[in-house]
Amino acid sequence: MNMSIEKFGGIINNITASNYLTFTYEEIPIEWRGHNKAQHVSVECVDHMVAKVLVDNDSSLNVMPKATLDKLFFDTSYMRPRSMVVRAFDGSWCDVRGEIDLQIQIGPCTLQITF
Repeated sequence: MNMSIEKFGGIINNITASNYLTFTYEEIPIEWRGHNKAQHVSVECVDHMVAKVLVDNDSSLNVMPKATLDKLFFDTSYMRPRSMVVRAFDGSWCDVRGEIDLQIQIGPCTLQITF
């Protein structure tokens, strides 16, 4: 699915205003209406582009796979311990390695997100 920069800019403004990624009916092209596919975007995090970021406004936490985190080359001293177990998409259970606040840039907007 391709979208113009101008249309995507309007969507980014919605994120800034509400901390949710939403679309108005008019913003969704006719061929996309009624689909239930996941929304993926590319973001910049710690000066690296991260492709295929899944946006899920209904999720109770933001998850970053360790493999992605390892590629960002950041100071691990900012990681806070967190004792939590989460269920993965396949139904298995995973231990959380910790919690960290990272700046994410989506288009012209920079957001502080806790992972």
